Amino acid sequence: ALLETEAGMKRAAEEKSVGLSQELERMRAQFSELQVSHECLSQQVDALQQQVSGEETLKAAFEDYKRQHGKMVEQRCAEMDACLDALCIDFDEELYPYMLTVIAGR
Repeated sequence: ALLETEAGMKRAAEEKSVGLSQELERMRAQFSELQVSHECLSQQVDALQQQVSGEETLKAAFEDYKRQHGKMVEQRCAEMDACLDALCIDFDEELYPYMLTVIAGR
């Protein structure tokens, strides 16, 4: 009877050991899958971070270009306004005597 009890306990321990070994293998496989998934996700995160960084750099460059171009346009408009003012003054000075002559001749 004692021998049978020991044999039963041994079988139960072996069955439990087999079950635990199988569970360990399942967990190792799951861990391996998670490692692969983690690596894949890490690569995606790196790629997205590079993309965001590139877009931020591009946006900053565009904003700088827009600011510089705006300054150039403002400067050019100011120059053109000054030229138009000068032309207006010249036009009045040169044509005013002729206009008086035409008016007086009527």
